[in-house]
Amino acid sequence: MSFMELSRNLDHPGAIYGLEFPYRNHAGNPVQTVEEIADLFNEAIARITPPQNVHLMGYSFGGLVAYEMARQLQLRHLQVRSLILLDSFLPSAVRPRNPLARLGIHARRAWRHGFGAKAVRMFEKDASFANGAATQEYRSLRPNGAEIDRLTRRAFDTYRPGTYKGDLIFIHPMEISEWLEFCIVDPSGGWRSTALGNIRNIPTPGNHLSMLHKLHIDDLARILDSCFSSSVATNTGQYAPL
Repeated sequence: MSFMELSRNLDHPGAIYGLEFPYRNHAGNPVQTVEEIADLFNEAIARITPPQNVHLMGYSFGGLVAYEMARQLQLRHLQVRSLILLDSFLPSAVRPRNPLARLGIHARRAWRHGFGAKAVRMFEKDASFANGAATQEYRSLRPNGAEIDRLTRRAFDTYRPGTYKGDLIFIHPMEISEWLEFCIVDPSGGWRSTALGNIRNIPTPGNHLSMLHKLHIDDLARILDSCFSSSVATNTGQYAPL
């Protein structure tokens, strides 16, 4: 998922940095945990600017990393200017619906799409998703190959977040993606159980994928600009999407 279009629509005066998945740690071994990825990213930011100048934002799996980055910095008595999560859920925030409810969803979809081969394929795909509903959202969105898929899957499944004594902005799409219809999702993303500061819950048009597409990018940019201006941001503030 590219943030280039989003960055072009922001009015924020500071520099914008994107952090790419690191693949391997300093020892040359594949990264294994959210904590490890967060530590590597914090090192990268420290080479550019003090973290006190940073508006930290993460999308999907990147939101877990952004949260862990802010938490680790806080343990070092450092605080980012704002922490913004774009439709990022903790593993505990997503659980599959009961079998009867899932069957009803299958039936409605079959009626909507007809009972031909297409409906059968959709049923098989959805049934496969329902068996791993708590993690499939993140497993299906890996555009950079099998290695990232495997590494992020492991990191997501094993992440157990500590508490963060700061404010958090949770931006979520107004539309439910098809693969989440089979789940019961905590509307706060599960962050109320870990973030001890104020949590702002802000809806934005689109679904998990389309919220970053051209159709809705202006709406998301306006929300983010409002978040930046309402924080204690200055003209030296940096914006680092994950």
